[in-house]
Amino acid sequence: MTKTFYESNEFESFNKPIYKGFNLSELNTAWNSVISQSFKDGTQDWRDPIDSYCTTEEAKAVKAAIEFYTATVPIFDYIGECQGQSPNGPLARFKNGDLILKVRADGYRKGPAGDH
Repeated sequence: MTKTFYESNEFESFNKPIYKGFNLSELNTAWNSVISQSFKDGTQDWRDPIDSYCTTEEAKAVKAAIEFYTATVPIFDYIGECQGQSPNGPLARFKNGDLILKVRADGYRKGPAGDH
């Protein structure tokens, strides 16, 4: 009997840490949290510089994801504590009390692995 992908050992590998203790799902979640703000409207692509926000709790995973997907090192600057949820804009996903960091990186295109 043939196993489906989800029953195979290949599926199990998606749950194993692959970079700095994070598995592919965790890296994807962190990556999507920073790129969705800049690239969701389709005016830029994933290879462009990162200019986004994250919480202090997300910072380790975001750092790993940016390094993994772009081969660049992000810079974090502390912005402050969220004082109530913003109705729209780049801070809309944060809730009251979140400690917010500004995250920037050169992005894949300008990094060592880029298409330059």
